[in-house]
Amino acid sequence: MASGKPDWNRVVTMQATDGASWIPIKCDATGQLYIALSGQQIDVTQLDADRNILGNDGGTKRYVSVDSNGVILARLKGAYDSGLLDISVDSSGILLARLKGIYSGTLKDISVDADGQMIVVIKGDDDGTLRTLYVDSEGKLVTRIQGATGGDLVVYVLDDCGDTSDITDWVENDDALAPEITTTYVREGSKAMKLGIDASAAGTDVATWINQRSFGDFTGLTTYTIKMWVWISDLTYLAPVLPALYFTIGSFLNEYYQFHAYKDALVQGWNELSFDLSSPDATVGTVDWTAIDYIEFVVRSVDSNTHDYYVIVDSIVIVRLNEDPGVLTDLNTDENGFLLTKMVGSFGDYLKPIQVDRYGFLRCNITDQQRKPVLCNHNAASLRLIEGYETSSVAATKELFNLVGCGIINTFVLWLYASATRKDDRVNITIDGTLMLNMSLYDMNRFGLTDKNGSIPFLVLYDDSTFKYSVSMKPGIYFSESVLVEVIHVYAATATVFKANMTYSLL
Repeated sequence: MASGKPDWNRVVTMQATDGASWIPIKCDATGQLYIALSGQQIDVTQLDADRNILGNDGGTKRYVSVDSNGVILARLKGAYDSGLLDISVDSSGILLARLKGIYSGTLKDISVDADGQMIVVIKGDDDGTLRTLYVDSEGKLVTRIQGATGGDLVVYVLDDCGDTSDITDWVENDDALAPEITTTYVREGSKAMKLGIDASAAGTDVATWINQRSFGDFTGLTTYTIKMWVWISDLTYLAPVLPALYFTIGSFLNEYYQFHAYKDALVQGWNELSFDLSSPDATVGTVDWTAIDYIEFVVRSVDSNTHDYYVIVDSIVIVRLNEDPGVLTDLNTDENGFLLTKMVGSFGDYLKPIQVDRYGFLRCNITDQQRKPVLCNHNAASLRLIEGYETSSVAATKELFNLVGCGIINTFVLWLYASATRKDDRVNITIDGTLMLNMSLYDMNRFGLTDKNGSIPFLVLYDDSTFKYSVSMKPGIYFSESVLVEVIHVYAATATVFKANMTYSLL
């Protein structure tokens, strides 16, 4: 408690504990606080000119040194078993390293060459055996590329079960239900054929579907294999002892090969059935393999069946099995390292190479039968008709029609007739301003221009006794500007009839 005059310069004593007693905290003559820091690794006072750094060496404090420039000097060590070993540098301070890799539990040196470049021997696994990979004189990896053979080649599609084929070709028999298209369970493509089995189909009463369309000549396919996918909704209702599924192929109802599948070899869901055509389970009569027109699929139920169920059939095909699946075969390159490939396609029961020209462009030969439906509906364009009709009894040039536009010719026929010869008349067809042929009917016949692949146009009929003549063009001729059809009549006095008819699609 203070008394008397106020004491404006009070003296305050600050104390702090060191754990055992209270000790005054000091300041200097200017009032600045004295602090002395203590630590396990650093021991300095406020008045020290240097700061000494200590490091712990297994419980003993060691000074960390610097050189004349104040750069910390470091001595690196690495652990080896339970001890520390020095990590060395060369005269330039570059770290020296000796690399090792583990080989079957043993450490092996990783080497470098005279320039310090790492020397590597690369190995690859060859079915459990390590093989060395080689390089050439420039260090480029030398490789031998191989590919595995495998996969079955489809040589004939008996029925794709609804993708493009019509399932109404299949006729149900006995107590089976008519086939239906399904898109729920599909193995190949987007559709499959669902076959329902009525509850009354039991024991010797089997569910049968027959397809009797003409499949063609299978003479070269008798050593191949029939494959088909079958989805089974419930195995419970299939016959347990007799074959549960039958597949028949033949040239008539009583001339066929039959193949069997038993319940114990089937699973619920998808089954891939495989039947060797050279080893049928049963034969009836003598099959005419040049005229196959009968296939049949049969399901046999358990005795006293009282349940409706179904199977689904998809993609019935004849395949040529790969004889050595999984065998590795070399892939070759040319002298520039480009991979050489040989593509093959199915031609009936044979494989034919797919060819390219000298520039590597794929060579394609489309037959007229395959091409005409495409040309008749090119880019979904409608088919159009243009006709021309003229008569003349004087020498003259007659225009039958002049079509302007861009399109494709599908069919063309021109005919002329009279009561006397017209062999010296000409049929002139000009496409995009170019005259295709400048020759009389007589000369066309004389020089045999009757082949549609030989000239534009070509003779279809030359009868100089009845004085009837006809000219045509092959389908698929493209025009970008116009098609002009004219006849040059060189005879006078006798009337001549000229008619032309052309169908085309505009692009």
